[in-house]
Amino acid sequence: MSHTALFTAIDTLLTKTQAYWQCVAFASREIPWPHLTEILLAVSDDDVEKLESNQVELQRYLANLIPELDNVESVLQLPSANKQAAEFPFWLTNGIKGSKIAQ
Repeated sequence: MSHTALFTAIDTLLTKTQAYWQCVAFASREIPWPHLTEILLAVSDDDVEKLESNQVELQRYLANLIPELDNVESVLQLPSANKQAAEFPFWLTNGIKGSKIAQ
C-alpha cells in the first residue's frame, strides 16, 4: 500500500470513528455512546485487564461493537522506516551554542 493510500485509509478510519475518540473527558455524566452503554458497563474488571494486555483481542472485541473497525488491522500495518539518522551539524557535536555561532 502506498503512503498516500495508507494516509487516506487512516484518515477515513479516524473520520468514521471520530465520535468514539473525540469526546471531552468528564464533560458529561453519561457515556457518550448510548448504544454501547449496557455492553461497556457489563465488561468485568478481569475482562478489561485481559483486553488491555492483548492488543489483537482488543481490536477483535471492539470490531464486533464498532463495524468501522473491521479493517483496522490492515491500516495499522505501517511500514518501517529504514533511514539512517542524519549527521548533526558540527556546532552541536562540539558544544558550540547558537549565540557563539552568530559571533
